[in-house]
Amino acid sequence: MTKFCSCLRRHVLYRVITFGLTALLLACSSPPGDAPAPATSTWLARSGDQVVEMEEFQAYLEQQTHRNPRLKITPAMKRDLLEKCLEKKLVLAEADRQDLEQDPKVIKDVKEMKEQIMIKHLFAHKEKELAGQIKIGNEEIQQYYQDMSQVLQFRYIIVDDPTQANAVVNKWAQKISASEAVDSGEVSLATLDESWSRHLLKLPPHKPQTIQIGRHWFVVEVVNKRKVEVLPLDQVREQIVGNLSSRKEKETLQNWLHSLKGQHRLEINEAHKWH
Repeated sequence: MTKFCSCLRRHVLYRVITFGLTALLLACSSPPGDAPAPATSTWLARSGDQVVEMEEFQAYLEQQTHRNPRLKITPAMKRDLLEKCLEKKLVLAEADRQDLEQDPKVIKDVKEMKEQIMIKHLFAHKEKELAGQIKIGNEEIQQYYQDMSQVLQFRYIIVDDPTQANAVVNKWAQKISASEAVDSGEVSLATLDESWSRHLLKLPPHKPQTIQIGRHWFVVEVVNKRKVEVLPLDQVREQIVGNLSSRKEKETLQNWLHSLKGQHRLEINEAHKWH
């Protein structure tokens, strides 16, 4: 009798352990239709066969803060961003299933985007390289400071050539062309490109004139010129140096772009009907 009871207890204990293990496995299994959860504990979200790993999500967060440095990521926002990261993977997976990479329109758009990204990074690299070559002298600072005190307002129309410019000037007196002109509003002489400021300083007020800047022709009328008070130089010196540095960087970059053309003269096919 004792032996029989002992065997019965072992059989019951075996059934209890087997049932417990089965229940545990069922509790940890994936819902029907979903892929099994990754063996590691580094995943943060998943849907079907798409999984967002911890390291991947951290890179995604860094990308968002890089795009918007002022972004303050709260726990609630982090959860929302996690969902967006997963949604992105689901959409890309669907695009992959539809083989969109082989679509001619997609190939064309990707090529154009790649070109834009390469140009953007090339310019950024070149600007960083050229920034170390920029030197700002005291004379430049003094001249910029003087120009800050001169404020003017002008109107202008872009024309194709001097002949058209003359026609525009004639109509200007009749208030026909003047009403179509672009108004600059009041601007400081210091903020204008040197080629513009050099011409504007010579123009008499209220008398439209034809000027050429680069390859372009303009009819320009100076509406008003006046002097304004500015802060002492020591209070605006840092701002002036920053503005001059930015201007010189753009000029240096433009010169570099011209150098890419090499020694060959630019030719335009004049036989083409441009108008």
